Amino acid sequence: MRSHRLEGCGIRWVKAETIHITLKFCGEIPPEMAQSICELIEKEKTSGGFSLSISGIGGFPRLEAPRTIWVGVRGDTERLIKLHQKIDILTARRGVAKEWRKFSPHITLGRRNDGGALPPAAAEELRAASIELPAWRAEEFFFMKSELTPKGPIYTPLRKFIL
Repeated sequence: MRSHRLEGCGIRWVKAETIHITLKFCGEIPPEMAQSICELIEKEKTSGGFSLSISGIGGFPRLEAPRTIWVGVRGDTERLIKLHQKIDILTARRGVAKEWRKFSPHITLGRRNDGGALPPAAAEELRAASIELPAWRAEEFFFMKSELTPKGPIYTPLRKFIL
């Protein structure tokens, strides 16, 4: 994805080892709240894993002037959306604000501080990019702690949940 046309566009690419799908962002919460949320999630019944894949590229708010560049998540997104909704409800029971935006399954590839228009050649290169990966089976998810540092975020898994 990195090329000379995209250099100088202010894109900070996500490190491969930190790529993930965010089901719910809780923000800064105390450890005891995180523990309580995990206990609620553990009590929930799950219906097993499901198939997902990666396809397409886009930007928030739009690809021509993105603050976030993402790749789409496809496959059994209905099950992924239901999982998100369940997590949103459970975290709200512990005081985390419910999500007001519609959940849009994606994986962030890069971010920009400036949401201004990209140079036409850079926007065209992003539009033409074809990112497709074969399907995989989502069998688990994690409650993660994220710590923002000058070198990028550090993600620490606090609890694993089996689907």
